Amino acid sequence: MSIIQALQRAKTGPVRVLDELSIALPGKLWLVSLKEKEGKMEIKGIAMDNPTIAQFMTNLEKTGVIRNVELVVSQQLERKEMKLKEFTLTCQVLYSMQENKPAS
Repeated sequence: MSIIQALQRAKTGPVRVLDELSIALPGKLWLVSLKEKEGKMEIKGIAMDNPTIAQFMTNLEKTGVIRNVELVVSQQLERKEMKLKEFTLTCQVLYSMQENKPAS
């Protein structure tokens, strides 16, 4: 039974995380890359400003499947006379409900 449950989590977990990620995206923010390995995710993107990045981080924390969101870098980027913010975030991804429960 535990093997079936593990296979089910492996099948639906990433889909749920990507769905929550897309819902968390505020306007004026674009993802450039997304890497995940062993429950740790790195998100790179471009936003119009720092408050938009902060809103994205807050939205990610509220998903229930992503936690410990940290801003690694935010730097100014100029494209076609526009000043944008290029950023990198790291976070922990939770694929199962067991991982969402606090340790007892």
